[in-house]
Amino acid sequence: MSFIHVGMIKTASTYLQSVWLKDEQYALAFSGAGKVVQYIRQSTLRGDFDANYPMNIELDKQPIADNNVIISSEGFSAAYLTAIEERPVRTMMGNAAEILGTLNKETDNVLICVRSPVAWMKSVHAQFINEGQYGNWDRFFAYKEQFLKDALDLEYMLSCYEKFFNNVVVMPFEYLKQDEPGFWEALSSHFDVPRPKVQVEVQNESLKGARLRLLSSLNRVSYVLRSGLSESCVSDGQEIDFLIKNDANYSKWVHRRFCQYASEESLLEACNLLGVQSEDASFNSVSITREMADWVEDKFIKSIEKRVSDQDLIENYRAELLKAVID
Repeated sequence: MSFIHVGMIKTASTYLQSVWLKDEQYALAFSGAGKVVQYIRQSTLRGDFDANYPMNIELDKQPIADNNVIISSEGFSAAYLTAIEERPVRTMMGNAAEILGTLNKETDNVLICVRSPVAWMKSVHAQFINEGQYGNWDRFFAYKEQFLKDALDLEYMLSCYEKFFNNVVVMPFEYLKQDEPGFWEALSSHFDVPRPKVQVEVQNESLKGARLRLLSSLNRVSYVLRSGLSESCVSDGQEIDFLIKNDANYSKWVHRRFCQYASEESLLEACNLLGVQSEDASFNSVSITREMADWVEDKFIKSIEKRVSDQDLIENYRAELLKAVID
């Protein structure tokens, strides 16, 4: 096995996995690691996690001789997002490191990708809406501040993996974005793996601007409808329960796909119906407290600074963070 890639979330994991899956030099376990991720999530919630639980990891494609095996899932770093209530993210991350640590005789290498904390938080807010929730940045931050702290606690994440692995590498997402050949060269050097021979084109399904705001409004409409039904007094409660469950499971996908693929004309019509403004720069703009900024500096940026010798990048992270502080 070459290395284990554990995220973070929103750091181009889908693109990396697509390259590793398509390039014949590699054998990827992404879908094949799903059962382990699910076990970590569920057992953490139940409180019966066992690090000796059978791994049951399968490769997503049949390897060729001497192939380089990579286990990859951002679910190992932070697997909870959509739920409003807080979940034990730190415990889950520690459990993930412990169960993956049973593989340390097969590899000593772990990859953790990072990015500007402000860009990361903005992207996570968009993902929150993509997963069926609603609201501007301020609402998101009010509900998910602890999640953001837990997921950005790189100091803790590194301490978990460094208990079991001697070569835990931190790679900034910006390197991949700005100089992809240089990113792969660095990865090859860190883990003694070949540089990919292929490039892939992954459609970016991230929503921005009016499309993201419209999706938030559509999700909110569904939430209001479900809440109203659940509070209503009707004779056929079974039907209401079915409708609420069905809407919760499927309406968010109708909303999301509409916002992704609808024509500009259809988008404008929907925006007019729901009163979604054509411009609203504040909706997805990150604004944080001084306390949150200090936390990110202490737990995230300083941990990167110890492992990435690129002071310009680190200072850019700091400048963006300070600019987001609302005193």
